[in-house]
Amino acid sequence: KDGRLCIVYASDDFLLHVWTRSVNADGIEIWVLQNIISLSVKIDRIIGKRALGLQARLTVVQVRCGYVYLSMTCMTPVGTLHCRFFSLSLETTDLELLVEGCFDDRPCPYIMAWPSCLVGDDGSTGHEVEGSH
Repeated sequence: KDGRLCIVYASDDFLLHVWTRSVNADGIEIWVLQNIISLSVKIDRIIGKRALGLQARLTVVQVRCGYVYLSMTCMTPVGTLHCRFFSLSLETTDLELLVEGCFDDRPCPYIMAWPSCLVGDDGSTGHEVEGSH
């Protein structure tokens, strides 16, 4: 959020590791583990199932403006890919489900420009999109 570089890694046990740059006693910049956030209980609460029992894969999609965007994928018994996309605030560690669904192929989230026909002369959209950060 403050523009500092960070590394965010999601491990297989649903832990999110956050590393930032810091200066050691010798004045040398090094990577320092800032936080380890356990996501399994948060995800369990949102999806109503035990995340670790799903054999799901948690992947960091993007880190932007103090938020980590994550995808969680697992294969259903009939061979359909079930995906969920989350946002996590690094400041509050609040986890929010953005989208979920079943797909026959791998989804790829991306950012699209707001359609110019919906933008006012002053550059405003006239409303806030729910769930946007």
